[in-house]
Amino acid sequence: MGELIIDTRCGLGNRLCAIFSAWVIAESEKIPLRIIWRRSIHDGAYCHFTDLFSTVKFDNIEIDDIEQDAHTEWPNVHRLSDMTLDRVRAGESVQIGVRELLPHEKIPDWLFLDRLRECFLRLQLNPDVQKRIDTPQQPFVGLHVRFTDHIPATLSTPQWLYRNAIDHILSEYPSLKIWACGDAPEFLRELYRRHPDNITLSPSAMEQEPPDRYSAVGIQTALADLVSLSRAQLVIASPNSSFSTLAGYFGTRNTYSLSVHPSFDHHYTRSILWIIAHYGDTNCKPTVTQKMLGPLIRLVSRSAFQNFPLFPTNHERMAELSRKIEALKIPKTKPVVI
Repeated sequence: MGELIIDTRCGLGNRLCAIFSAWVIAESEKIPLRIIWRRSIHDGAYCHFTDLFSTVKFDNIEIDDIEQDAHTEWPNVHRLSDMTLDRVRAGESVQIGVRELLPHEKIPDWLFLDRLRECFLRLQLNPDVQKRIDTPQQPFVGLHVRFTDHIPATLSTPQWLYRNAIDHILSEYPSLKIWACGDAPEFLRELYRRHPDNITLSPSAMEQEPPDRYSAVGIQTALADLVSLSRAQLVIASPNSSFSTLAGYFGTRNTYSLSVHPSFDHHYTRSILWIIAHYGDTNCKPTVTQKMLGPLIRLVSRSAFQNFPLFPTNHERMAELSRKIEALKIPKTKPVVI
């Protein structure tokens, strides 16, 4: 028998989605699996796999931890099909490039997510990651904000939408506790200043000089935040973030996608935005399309844009979020302190 080789790149969320979904499928299909992890500033994670996890060997699974100094082309195959699995069973080793959850038609969703979580729990976290994990006050709602280089997330969930959502749910549930993390510490601190009694920030968001998000320490901090976020009763985040999606999968699977329009929840919309944003992208340099999208992002980010006619009304969006919070059975009044 050959082996299935998964060449995973991009950020932490993308890589973990690829690794754990491939792991679940490989065990289900009883085929050997090899993971290629590239420590490369050009591919979103300048850290080794062992910087994140102490466990690196399982039956039928190998981890190739590669040091990469230059940008390299990805394999031209990005989908896992029955034909690919048949080639592996016939003795061929097949390499595919993956940065998202692999399709799992043969495995029911509930079982796939159960196994995804089991695989994550079977890996032992690096002690440097473990010591960075925060322990939020229970019960709590998790909030993950995603901006920086993530153009689809920035377009689908601008800052004004996060502000509206937090202001709304805390006006209805003043005793609600929110634990917040993300890649925009200044904005997170702004949310904290608006609601200091309700919002707790991740330790990294409180730092005046947080670590570079692509460095080993930055990726370790992100993984620690993902673990903390997974302990929330509900995760509120952008529909375009694989990071918050995984946090929901590893936890209660209760995630609310906050976006200006339902179309952003669709996989094809996100894919089209990524293609447009990163067309011609090499060596992490801004592309012409990224520069052209800059004015559009700044326009959508303005609070005045929230009343754009094609967007659902603020009332509709907030009513849906309220229903998610109500299901948590959190009291609507603050406890009386005697």
